[in-house]
Amino acid sequence: MASSNRVLIIDDQTAIVQLLEEFLSDEGYDVEGITDAVEALDRLHRPPRPDLLVLDLMMPQVTGWEVLDALRSDPATADVPVILLTAAPRQGQVEFTRRRPDHTILLAKPIGLDELLIQVAAMLNDREPPGHATGGDHPKSSSTGRAAESPDSQSARRSFTRPGFAS
Repeated sequence: MASSNRVLIIDDQTAIVQLLEEFLSDEGYDVEGITDAVEALDRLHRPPRPDLLVLDLMMPQVTGWEVLDALRSDPATADVPVILLTAAPRQGQVEFTRRRPDHTILLAKPIGLDELLIQVAAMLNDREPPGHATGGDHPKSSSTGRAAESPDSQSARRSFTRPGFAS
């Protein structure tokens, strides 16, 4: 496989970042997760440039909208595709409609991991995600042997679901 697509996940909830890092890495993407939006703003100006951002809208200190504004105002990152995630879809949709940002989609939490994977691949112009199984069940097995999950991990799994994926 050629160099994998770089996905930068920005969400203030560590458990969500860890879940998405693991999931997208297992699917063949080169993933980096950041839980601090201020740090993320700095990261966006350092190589390597991400090919896609998965960005939570509701974060303390700096909102996802502010990160998006900074991204779009810099010619070096203005065309980076962004998947915005929101737990407040009505409020997010109103702002999204008002702004009409280019190269950006808005998804409401909870979202299925398979749906997120489809959107990631589409935003990166892939026909199919790297490492994605064709047809039949997904190759991931249930999570036997996984340590007991913290309440944060359980909450993250509720935000991202997958048919047949143990939660």
